[in-house]
Amino acid sequence: GGDYFFSWGELSDPAEYDSFYAPQLRVVEGVVVAVNVVYQRDRVGNGGDDEICMVSSPLSGASAVWSGETIVMSTSGVGYENPRFVTDVETHADFYIYVVAEGEDDTGQDIWFARSTDHGASFETPYQLASLLVTDRYYGKPDIDYGFGGHLHVTWYFYSYTGVVDGSIRYRRASNYAGGGIADWDYWVTMTSSSDGYEDKNPRIEAGADNNNVVIGYSHYTVEAAKAYLDTRVFVSDDAGASFASPVAMANGPFLIGDIAEQPGTGQWMMAGIEGSSTCLYTASVADLGDWSGPICFEDEFRPASAVWEPALAFNPDDGYRPAVLWAYQVVGTPGTDTLYFDADWKNDPGWPNLEPGFPIDVSGGTAPAVADLDQ
Repeated sequence: GGDYFFSWGELSDPAEYDSFYAPQLRVVEGVVVAVNVVYQRDRVGNGGDDEICMVSSPLSGASAVWSGETIVMSTSGVGYENPRFVTDVETHADFYIYVVAEGEDDTGQDIWFARSTDHGASFETPYQLASLLVTDRYYGKPDIDYGFGGHLHVTWYFYSYTGVVDGSIRYRRASNYAGGGIADWDYWVTMTSSSDGYEDKNPRIEAGADNNNVVIGYSHYTVEAAKAYLDTRVFVSDDAGASFASPVAMANGPFLIGDIAEQPGTGQWMMAGIEGSSTCLYTASVADLGDWSGPICFEDEFRPASAVWEPALAFNPDDGYRPAVLWAYQVVGTPGTDTLYFDADWKNDPGWPNLEPGFPIDVSGGTAPAVADLDQ
């Protein structure tokens, strides 16, 4: 239930000085039951052309037994980064896997896509969903989700390293599980302006499992007189991404967006985010996905003056799909002090270990432990 964690598996560098970055993990329970991990790999001597790789392990063992490494994306002259992936196991037990990533070449940073139809044992040849022809332009931070009716939904953001354009959000949709390659993708859509004086970035996307709803959340801000003015905004579609309503600003939304997810069987959607010094959840009803609650915060807090990462959100299917969140921070200027935090809705239940003030304490001596119920 998240009270204790232990080391179950480790991905070790098979070659000295190789490095792994930007991992994403998903548990998949279909024809194959496994944990899949996709990551960026920097091989020594590859000239900066990082690859995207995937491994998997059965869940049944006391420790991970990793499969051989599958190369998802590897192209001479392209450095791949920041992969994200999703499966369609929620509607197809014999699932496909879909991966997006950034890919930097001599003419800017692009968005790439690849698909596996054999549970990650191999991937079809990757191809670009969006490309740039100017070296100072950047397409980055992609996110992907599978939605009802065989649609794939991808979002990313666009900006210039030199600031000649404002950051803005892009979106693209595929039909037919992207089985026809790039021909199955609609033309990409400019969701927000790149010349309105505002920076839009860090998009996250969620699509309905058994409905045509799609939600894109992103950070919207400007910098004026050294002060950042920021809010969180959401786009909502009720026709599987064919069209979106105008963006809605969330009241008291997070300054850093994490995962957005549909809570199964409840008609409720959730967003994880960082607000102030707290990690929080925000909720919306499927009846109005443009109307989000204020922050519902966990008790754990990250330290002030720290760098934080987008929180991850998951649901416990054995406990009514109640939410849990994982997040991290690093104290600014103090290398090596990264800390991971986990908290969950059920940990506030009566009867969960809630420690009394001053406890636990170390007891000296070697006598046998005992406990008593003192009724005053």
